[in-house]
Amino acid sequence: MILVIFWGSTICINQSTDSLGVQRLELVDGQQRLTTLSLLFAAVYHAIKSHEKELVDDEQRDELSNLKRKLVLKKY
Repeated sequence: MILVIFWGSTICINQSTDSLGVQRLELVDGQQRLTTLSLLFAAVYHAIKSHEKELVDDEQRDELSNLKRKLVLKKY
């Protein structure tokens, strides 16, 4: 079974490019959707972190650690 969820669209405009060549975008529409997703990811991250110590299996601990890393945004 494949589950497809459409959260709506977001609109960004190219604001500028910094000295490293990274584009800075301004979010025009979709702020509430992105805020909701950010809060959801933060809640999942903290839930994983709080239950990490309860795991006995190293494989489960590694899988949760990898998932936790995927939820963290890298800053440029």
